[in-house]
Order: sequence, then structure tokens, then C-alpha cells
Amino acid sequence: MAHGKSKYNDLDGTEKAAIFTLSLPQEYAAKLFECMDQEEIKELSMSMANLGSIDATVVERLFI
Repeated sequence: MAHGKSKYNDLDGTEKAAIFTLSLPQEYAAKLFECMDQEEIKELSMSMANLGSIDATVVERLFI
């Protein structure tokens, strides 16, 4: 995996939040963003944009 994270332990909290947010239906993600301030939105959005490919097992582990 060239540009993604291949292990759950390689992820920081912001990256985990980014994966979680991307996994949500759009209407729920929008509600989360409504509760965040501008700096939090910027940080999460940057992390979402920079995730690259994430192994499915990493996503599954996030939800366990």
C-alpha cells in the first residue's frame, strides 16, 4: 500500500475520525460537522483528503 495506512495502530485519532466520518451516510456526517468549530472542520477535512487508500481490515477494526 503506497499512500495509505495498512495497520490500525498506524492511525492517529484524527485519521480514525476521518475514516469514521467518511463511512457515515452524508446526512449524518453533515450533522457532525454542524457541531464542530471551523478549526475542527479544517483539521478533519485535511485528514480526510490525505487518507489515501485504507485497508478494509483497518476500517473493520475501527468499528469493533
